[in-house]
Amino acid sequence: MPPLVITAIIAGLVWLILLRKQLMSAGFLLAAIATVCSIGAMILTVKVNFPLNDLLMTWNAASPPANVKALWLPWEDAHMIRTVIYVVAFVSAITGNNLSRNK
Repeated sequence: MPPLVITAIIAGLVWLILLRKQLMSAGFLLAAIATVCSIGAMILTVKVNFPLNDLLMTWNAASPPANVKALWLPWEDAHMIRTVIYVVAFVSAITGNNLSRNK
């Protein structure tokens, strides 16, 4: 997944550069929202999901910790937030692209 996220961020930055003459347009604003959402989701993944994934790899599958649900809850919460952020990014990108093309 990291290559896809990095590609989305780079594409968003390139898109913003290409739309720089339309700074006050809805297309630019939506492209900026999509790019910022992608960056935010990546930061959330690095700060929450990666450390919890590393912790998970230390567990013994035959005998997980007694408080496994409490340890896993932040991962689930971060995943839900990240999903919402990516949906906002996707909708913003699609809408921004359609608005930019109509000009």
